Amino acid sequence: MKLVLSAALLPFIALAGCDDRRVSDLDQRVKALEQSVKQLQSAQSKMTDEETKRHTQLQVCIFEANSKFQGNLERNGTKRSDGTYDVPKATMAEMEREKRDGVAECKVLYGE
Repeated sequence: MKLVLSAALLPFIALAGCDDRRVSDLDQRVKALEQSVKQLQSAQSKMTDEETKRHTQLQVCIFEANSKFQGNLERNGTKRSDGTYDVPKATMAEMEREKRDGVAECKVLYGE
């Protein structure tokens, strides 16, 4: 009985194993998925490059705002022996406001 059952199933097994159309469809799906992965990796790499550029621009912009503040401090203040500066309160308040506005502008331009 076992021999008859096995012989009866043999043609079905042979047909299932020889279905080239299914293999072809799978190959096409695998190729499409590989292309999608490559496109996603490329997009991610581009995004990372743009993010790095934007972050660098943000740091440069903030550095420039700090440098401007330091320049104003040196021009408008009197240097003390300990390396600090004496600046009138009103002038210092204006300089701090300009620095704060400059940093805020950097964040708007380049995000944080």
